[in-house]
Amino acid sequence: MNKLVFVALALTGACSYGPLEGDSGYGPVSGTNSAWTIGLNDTAGSVFRLDSDGAHEVESFSGEGLTSITARSSDDVWAIGTSLHHYDGHTWTTTAMPSDPVFLIGDGWAIGVNGTIYDPASFTALAGPDSHIDLVWQDVNPPSAWGDGPNDVWALAGAHLFHFTTAWTDVTPWTADESPQQLTGTSVNDVWVSTFSGAMYRYDGASWTVVASGVTDALFAGMFAAASDDVWAVGYPDVVVHYNGNAWSAVAAPQILSCGEASNQACEDVGLNGVLATSASDVWVTGYLQQDPGGSPVLFHYDGTWHDLSDLGE
Repeated sequence: MNKLVFVALALTGACSYGPLEGDSGYGPVSGTNSAWTIGLNDTAGSVFRLDSDGAHEVESFSGEGLTSITARSSDDVWAIGTSLHHYDGHTWTTTAMPSDPVFLIGDGWAIGVNGTIYDPASFTALAGPDSHIDLVWQDVNPPSAWGDGPNDVWALAGAHLFHFTTAWTDVTPWTADESPQQLTGTSVNDVWVSTFSGAMYRYDGASWTVVASGVTDALFAGMFAAASDDVWAVGYPDVVVHYNGNAWSAVAAPQILSCGEASNQACEDVGLNGVLATSASDVWVTGYLQQDPGGSPVLFHYDGTWHDLSDLGE
């Protein structure tokens, strides 16, 4: 069971929303029994529930860009920006950010951008910060962390992989010429890290092994493990790969069905930046269609066949 994910649920009764006017694109997806995502914008951040008919806006925090979202249940949703926003199933409440700004919230833990481990009930510091940890955006890649519990948290900081049990330890398994990108996992004995070379590093609780993804030079911006035999990674240029328990294989990337105002652009010019899977036949992917000027967010659902829910208009 995943303890950390990157989307949130929407309130019921919200109207369908698309495209995300004013938002520069969907953020990563996240969720448990429901799928959630965020719109990224310098001046406004919105939370969306993902449904069979597309994205439904449930809340907007005016003047605040959201950086991540975590849904531990339908009545325990955190949207993170310059403040912490919590949904309890009925209302949203906002609290001030602690001194080391929270980047992600998991089951019984939260992590600050400089490695502080917090108790998410009170946001008192359990450990840290650590001078080696700096969870910042790198190009289009968001920083990446994952954890199975408050004494088992992993974080990618630059080219290094750190593991927290009672203190942060550098456990980097690759050489200096590798470029790690995203990490995910399902348990203390099942952790994955994607890399730019296409090599996927897997930890079994004792050691790391390398499993070829089948692609090279891909910028993996999103990664999610639904189970030990059901792991997904997406990225640029419009690449999707899946691990079935035996091997990674490429999955035909989704295609934009209607480019709308972008009809003079190449429909396949899409970068994928977020993925959530509840099973091998229930996968959500968010991304961005490059345009000039501006751009449009895209949203896809996979049930064995890709469905374009982007609603870019004509």
